[in-house]
Amino acid sequence: MEKPYWLPDKAYQVMKWLGLVALPALGVLLGTVLPAFGVGAEAVNAAVVCVSAVGTFAGSLIGVSAAKAYFATKE
Repeated sequence: MEKPYWLPDKAYQVMKWLGLVALPALGVLLGTVLPAFGVGAEAVNAAVVCVSAVGTFAGSLIGVSAAKAYFATKE
């Protein structure tokens, strides 16, 4: 029996990769590279916060989908 994920499998896989790999890495990259190009600290902080927020949102969707599938199999 296939688990009833809230997100379709393809979307789940993309969100998982974005939330666990790509967005955290992008946040570190921006926080490291932007100051080297003379971008002000306020703009760097804003960029890192925005990327981190999107990553947290993706992680939340992943968690909701996994929890739904887990509890659906327990019923």
